[in-house]
Amino acid sequence: MQLQQTQRHNVKLRLGISGASGFGKTYSALQLAYGMTNDWSKIAVIDTENASASLYSDLGNFNVLNLSAPYTPERYVEAIDICEKAKQLFVSYNYEKHSNALRKLLKHTINQEQFSHLVGMKFI
Repeated sequence: MQLQQTQRHNVKLRLGISGASGFGKTYSALQLAYGMTNDWSKIAVIDTENASASLYSDLGNFNVLNLSAPYTPERYVEAIDICEKAKQLFVSYNYEKHSNALRKLLKHTINQEQFSHLVGMKFI
């Protein structure tokens, strides 16, 4: 055991937002992302709900990656990789119907350092 002085580390935010349908999870995540980045062009939504993120296009010019079935961890990782390569600072995505894939993806993202630009995620 060793007592040491605290140091600030470059830690990536992983945030979960939950609520019933229509409670404003996507809207809240977008507002939070904009508050953190102050730049809509650095925000990406991985949309698994028939382009529902476009309902919020009046907020700003954020990016959308429409993801269709199958909703496997590998496909989510591929989508996140695309966002990371595009230097997106905040990536938001729904996992409402895919809880088994969520566990696998969480394990991947926590154990990998490849998402160097990823600041935030939304899990529903």
